[in-house]
Amino acid sequence: MQKRDVDVVRGPLPSDYQETAIAHLVDGVWLEQASGDRHTLLNPANGEAIGSFYGSGAVEVTAAAEAAGRSLHRWSRMPAPERGAILARAADLMRDRAVAIALDLTVEQGKPLPQARGEVLGSAAVLDWFAELARRSYGRTVPALDGVTLQTVTPRPVGAVAVLTPWNSPLGTSVRTVAAALAAGCTVVLKPASETPRSALGFARALVDAGVPQGVFNCILGRAGPISAQLIDHPAIRKISFTGSVAVGRQLARRAGERLKPLVLELGGHAPVVIFDDVDVTLVAKEACAAKFDNAGQICIAPSRFYVHRKAYRDFLDAMATEVDSIRIGEGWVEGVGMGPLANSRRVDEIDRLAKDALSSGGKLIRGGNRLGNRGCFYAPTLIGDVSEGSAVMQEEPFGPLAAVLPFDTEDEVISRSNALPFGLAGYVFSRDMVRLDRVGAQLEVGMAGLNNFAISKPELPFTGIKDSGYGYSCGEEGFESFVIRHTVTRRHAHSDCH
Repeated sequence: MQKRDVDVVRGPLPSDYQETAIAHLVDGVWLEQASGDRHTLLNPANGEAIGSFYGSGAVEVTAAAEAAGRSLHRWSRMPAPERGAILARAADLMRDRAVAIALDLTVEQGKPLPQARGEVLGSAAVLDWFAELARRSYGRTVPALDGVTLQTVTPRPVGAVAVLTPWNSPLGTSVRTVAAALAAGCTVVLKPASETPRSALGFARALVDAGVPQGVFNCILGRAGPISAQLIDHPAIRKISFTGSVAVGRQLARRAGERLKPLVLELGGHAPVVIFDDVDVTLVAKEACAAKFDNAGQICIAPSRFYVHRKAYRDFLDAMATEVDSIRIGEGWVEGVGMGPLANSRRVDEIDRLAKDALSSGGKLIRGGNRLGNRGCFYAPTLIGDVSEGSAVMQEEPFGPLAAVLPFDTEDEVISRSNALPFGLAGYVFSRDMVRLDRVGAQLEVGMAGLNNFAISKPELPFTGIKDSGYGYSCGEEGFESFVIRHTVTRRHAHSDCH
């Protein structure tokens, strides 16, 4: 099998596209000027500048944290159905504005427009979920052993929350955490990635227009390091949520630990896929290819280590190669494009390094393995077989359009190899033997397992990792509980006889 030549499909932006204004939201006021460094946004599909802004400095960060602290009492005391109604209105506004927000997302991040629309509509569904969950946060009465004491346990918001989100799914990762925190009665300071601010600002505008009170939700832009440090240190901030790399997660955990502040950490993954020889190889390859190259592989739960039973190995490689050949690569706003550019040049360099290392370690190039075009951050969807377990791509999260495929012989062997890394976010198993499917799935050391499917991220399900992939939850009931504390009260009537 040989790599093929791939052309990058290009075309003009829709004629009605207009660059959305970039501003900070602090205490209910939109600020177009701020005291931090100047940032220039680049379209990853062609390298052209698509706007600039001045990031938040210490003044704006302090103002946002203080606004969140001041507004906590008012928001937490608002009846939960009213909070839920605001989130539901925001969901409707997101759907109404889906076309414009999705195009902003495609232009600033690179993913094809249908995938961007899916992220917008998926985010609206998350808002709907937490809008309903807000009104279903119950307390309980605990019978007392002495028979005269009333004992209650009631939910309370943890306080003002700092939410730090990445560039790969800038809207989805922001919404699922912010919605949970707001539903629980917390106030929020959101700091989205500086490379992809416009889609997060689309969400911010929906919240404001839906009626979120002044100061309850704040959105600041700028350099991640100084802003995150200042937010963690600020006394008004009671909890931090971070989605990003393991290395940065460790840094933030150390800083927060010194201040005894809890975190929710969703860090890297390196998802194993175990494929037994009793499956429909063509069907599994089709689903695997779609999951692997969605958003150019820049998804933390994307399948990345494919372990295929030796009896099905060659057939699977052939089927995957056929699927890769069908991917149309180009600028995300062009109709029919299935994979856009990587989000930045750093990812291109990293994927190229991992591909070359895999090949130098004995891997066999099936498809891709090269940069594409002379403009933008394009890299060919890459399929490498017979990859060495010791190669870098098998040890480091690739986070890009690179699929590594290896054969296995026994069940025990593949379970051991799947669990060998410090990551524990997602894992997948495919087999027609339901007993084996459940048995192997139960032994994967991951927070989320997909058995005969890759659809594990849904509003109603907890999103979580173990080991170096982080701790805490987003989505599901558990995501709501991440921003709630349980308040215990014991009460006796005056002069009760407790003898």
